[in-house]
Amino acid sequence: MLASALGRRPRVLLRETSGFEGGGRQNVGPPIGAMPRTMKRIELDASGTPSDILIGRGQVDRVGMLAREAGHDGLTSMVLMGRTASTRYGSRVEASLRAAGYQVELRRVPPGERAKELDVATSLFRDLAAASIDRSALLVGLGGGVVMDLAGYVAANYLRGITLAQIPTTLLSQVDAAVGGKCALNVPPGKNNVGTIHHPRIVVVDPDLLASLRRGQIACGLSEAIKLAAVGNDRYLRLLESQAGRLLEGEQDAIDTAVECALEIKTGFVSRDPRGEAEQELLHFGHTLAGALEALLLPHGPTHGQAVALGMSFATHLAEIEGIAAAETGDRIRGLLGAIGLPTVLPGTHSDEILAAMRHDKKVRNGRQHFVLVRRPGEALVHDSATPDALRAALRLTQHQAAVSTGQRPTRSRRLRANAAAG
Repeated sequence: MLASALGRRPRVLLRETSGFEGGGRQNVGPPIGAMPRTMKRIELDASGTPSDILIGRGQVDRVGMLAREAGHDGLTSMVLMGRTASTRYGSRVEASLRAAGYQVELRRVPPGERAKELDVATSLFRDLAAASIDRSALLVGLGGGVVMDLAGYVAANYLRGITLAQIPTTLLSQVDAAVGGKCALNVPPGKNNVGTIHHPRIVVVDPDLLASLRRGQIACGLSEAIKLAAVGNDRYLRLLESQAGRLLEGEQDAIDTAVECALEIKTGFVSRDPRGEAEQELLHFGHTLAGALEALLLPHGPTHGQAVALGMSFATHLAEIEGIAAAETGDRIRGLLGAIGLPTVLPGTHSDEILAAMRHDKKVRNGRQHFVLVRRPGEALVHDSATPDALRAALRLTQHQAAVSTGQRPTRSRRLRANAAAG
């Protein structure tokens, strides 16, 4: 299954930075890397379910009005917030909702992956019922990727579905997690193995919310951006390569462009495969190993962005071993990850546990593991015939290959296969 993000795109609309009131609409299709600096709206039609991605500075203070403009006419709302997002932005979101005529309930959710446990969702269902919140209500997620998952899951299942608005506050959630409707919780020993698809009515992407991010948080968010570029668009990968230093320094225009480009690629995948049953599977590049590492090592293991980076490193080695990609492809992806400050070498030797954990991945079908591999940037496929020996060899390279950490160029696929087997 091959894909490129250069196919059919969702409609992109530009309006003035002061908001969406008044003014005309203009269909545009700016080239990757040449995004305008005006307010942007991406209209995503997910199987008849409208989902608008609204990108602009200061829009966190207009969430209530944006929900009204999107057609929501309910009177009640509940905001699910991460701890940091609650402190920094909770009062602003509450004021915006009240100004738009909403009654507001606020709930702070547990930190980290603890928020993705089923008992947390069950407690929120009880809170919604106790607050007499009905199907006309608006549920708002305010926070990072974990909050996006939890809010989506709760909105999808309470009363068989209520309207959802997402406000991602981290780079990782802005470029990926808030868009597409996928929402999942964790039931051990798996990760993201209980969930559904529930598209938000609006996603408010406010770049101002990224101003306080530390360098490491920016790097982790860029991991998902690199994933999107690797499977979706070579021009975007070149943009990230050229702007790596400016991105890590948090320069606003570089971050804005990276977010907008990532969202165009992500919404392109979603518009072509709104239920996530075909082409969207390519967006799992790097996530098979990542999920295994997170399940094994939480709460003291790598961050999600670091785990995805390691997963992409593993997948590039596997693609070379299987003869799917030339060494140059893996060099380039791993080189960019390293330039961003993300890990490409996995410490430790727990190969058996890692390989076993990967067998719990949700992409396993009929006992066959599915790995997303990149043939070349912008062209990816799902590979389901890797042998246990090939997986072990790829993991060994991810753990020990000196060429990865020293910047030496690995040999081509056939030679690499022999070297891995000999190790």
